[in-house]
Amino acid sequence: MIEKDYYRLSELQSKFGFSEYDYIYLCEQHNNPIHFFVFSKYFVITEADFTEIRVVGVVNYKGVITLKPHDRRRLLQQGSISITECDLLNKSSITMYETPSGILIDNCFDSRYVLKSLDVNAIPNHSINGRVIDEKNREMMHTESDLLTTTLSFELNDMVVTPKDIDWAKSHLFPTDEMPKKEEDSGERENVFHLYLKGLIKAHPRKGASALWNHILQQHSEENDLIDPYFLLREMSTDKIIWGQENDNDRTMTKGTFKNLVSRFQKNK
Repeated sequence: MIEKDYYRLSELQSKFGFSEYDYIYLCEQHNNPIHFFVFSKYFVITEADFTEIRVVGVVNYKGVITLKPHDRRRLLQQGSISITECDLLNKSSITMYETPSGILIDNCFDSRYVLKSLDVNAIPNHSINGRVIDEKNREMMHTESDLLTTTLSFELNDMVVTPKDIDWAKSHLFPTDEMPKKEEDSGERENVFHLYLKGLIKAHPRKGASALWNHILQQHSEENDLIDPYFLLREMSTDKIIWGQENDNDRTMTKGTFKNLVSRFQKNK
């Protein structure tokens, strides 16, 4: 039997010994990535930091995509979802690449977006941020009357499971001495958030800890992607941040801890 790039939920029981309900249960209990397959869809590829979103190319993609964390949550809550952005899992599934249209950027994106084409070889191999577009939004076809209205719609039961997902699921469903459950490394996860804070401090050098907290809170409430280029933030209130990564449990950071970290990083610059 060949190893496929992905499997449908209905295949899991016969091929791997656990059911689709087992897998959905794991999705509800953990932060594992949720994937779908798309056939020959067009995407604008973007890169983001704390100050701008760079539009680097347009691709046709036939392969597996990964939901963004906020869309993942909505899918599990509602059972279905329509999305405009996702991660393209594998660069090898790109079937066409071209430069983006300047008219498209001016007509359909706000001032956060800048046009900065990249050679296809400079695109990362995995987890490529993509904004779905219609074929008429491409370089040679887009006009000022063509709005950006395309979405992708999925049902929970349409999700696909990669071989990596299957190994992860087995480690939770069938724990053995040969396949131990990976222990959480809180220090590693904290370092990821440290990098996030250091990037914010560099982007906003004049803001103190309280001002930086308020800035994140406002931008997060407005769903501004620039504030979270690593997609770490799950929820935020006036006194705490809930954050996490794929396959890790969510963590909570209080405002006091945040301010102490920011002050320490600013002193050590």
